[in-house]
Amino acid sequence: MDAIEKKMIPGEHLKFLRQKCGYSQQKVQAAIGINQSDYSKIEQGRRRPTIDQAISLANLFETSLDYIYGLTDMPGPYPRRNGPEFDVTLLIHGENNWSNIFWKR
Repeated sequence: MDAIEKKMIPGEHLKFLRQKCGYSQQKVQAAIGINQSDYSKIEQGRRRPTIDQAISLANLFETSLDYIYGLTDMPGPYPRRNGPEFDVTLLIHGENNWSNIFWKR
């Protein structure tokens, strides 16, 4: 897959999802708070969504970031957790020196 094809994937997937849901570009841009012109550029492959925009789009279309960015062809969402599965405690010793990671279930 060349760079042009990779750039088009988010746009193609988002257009597919938008049409599947019966939404206009205006409805999508209003739902996620993005300029309609910018959203149109995303669908055309002339712009990529920011991570915050991609998360909002994934939630709106009930899909995964992997699908939006072309890492999978499965448009369904991953199962979501209701809460944290585990707690992480980090003990930091000195600047930028991470050690002793404890996982609790």
